[in-house]
Amino acid sequence: MVVQPRTEALRCIAQVVHGRLSGAIAAAWSTASRATVSDRLVDAIARHDDGWAPVDRTPIIDPRRSVPYDFMTLPVDERIAIYATGIDALEASDPLAATLASMHFSAFVDASTHPEFAAREAARRERLAADPATAADGYGLLQQLDLLSLLLCLRQPGSDADAWPRWSRTPVRVDGVVHTLEWHTEWEAALVPSPLRAPVVFELAYVDLPRTPFESQRALLAAWDAAPRMTATLMLA
Repeated sequence: MVVQPRTEALRCIAQVVHGRLSGAIAAAWSTASRATVSDRLVDAIARHDDGWAPVDRTPIIDPRRSVPYDFMTLPVDERIAIYATGIDALEASDPLAATLASMHFSAFVDASTHPEFAAREAARRERLAADPATAADGYGLLQQLDLLSLLLCLRQPGSDADAWPRWSRTPVRVDGVVHTLEWHTEWEAALVPSPLRAPVVFELAYVDLPRTPFESQRALLAAWDAAPRMTATLMLA
């Protein structure tokens, strides 16, 4: 779950939705150094967070903060289980997608404290034997478009700037070019310089929860069930 703190709400966006947004951006990406992104790589980028789908159907309360866990605060053992399940599913359909997701999620896990995950993923990547140059290039693009999609989900106008995570101040850099994200309206943004052959128009699904402490998991679920399911048209030029 991506949770965007706003003035009066916690805007909840499923990881799968964020992943599809990163894929939509990849599909429109076109620069002098990268004229197109292959359909296979677009699909791998779009699906990299699919393992979160079952978890994001129901928010889980963080008892220390009385708010829903997000993808950064969910306990690491639970995150690792989600990573592993998602990569397994990708491997069954596309070895390249599984390789890129394995590289991506392995970067978030401390191998010294979770050696089994690190060893399993290293063995998986060796078994899948993706071309090293293709894997490295795809991984680099996945990292940056994952970041860009998260910025679009977390730093929308109206969000609480004091709550933005430190890493969200990292610039988006693809093929040596830094692209700055500029907002024009609540749902319209642009990249400068623009790397897109055409604007990305994306239907972003979200749920706004009250920005109040939840006394229990039951209270959180009651608010979740009562909240309307919303969709807005996000445009990135």
